[in-house]
Amino acid sequence: MKTIKRYSVNARQWLARMLQTRAARCIMLSLMVLLGLIFLAKGVHTAWFWRASIAKMQEQFIPTGWAKELTASNVVLTLIIGLGLVASLWFGRIRNVALAAACTLLFVYAAYSRMVRIEWIMDSPPCACVGWLNGMSWSDVLRTNIILLVITTIIWFAYPKKERRSVQKHDI
Repeated sequence: MKTIKRYSVNARQWLARMLQTRAARCIMLSLMVLLGLIFLAKGVHTAWFWRASIAKMQEQFIPTGWAKELTASNVVLTLIIGLGLVASLWFGRIRNVALAAACTLLFVYAAYSRMVRIEWIMDSPPCACVGWLNGMSWSDVLRTNIILLVITTIIWFAYPKKERRSVQKHDI
């Protein structure tokens, strides 16, 4: 038992040191920007094909009167989250909020995809046209949402909360 505790402490210390390296931060920032660009691309695509997006939303399990409002809120949320993730490259203070919002939205997407999969067993499912790409099955949509959610959650929890300044006060 002592050995396990010692290795556990050593692993935590190694992970903490690794996360403070410049390479790890660069990888995490790159993944964050990539996620932001994915959100921006999806929001712009949905806004660009507005009528088709509303028609696709009306084929889902939601009440028909809500399709326009849900599509509009989806566009706004994806664009804001995408801009927040990209802007967090320069404005680190919004990083946690943008990552938390991305996690929340991806969780909702994954939960909806899973609910559709459960409904699929009982009834005929709606089209899988509200996923990230056209032609994805509900299983692909669910897998994609879970993968993006895991990546976003890892970045959110693993990114160092306080970064070291590269310029010290006495250097100025």
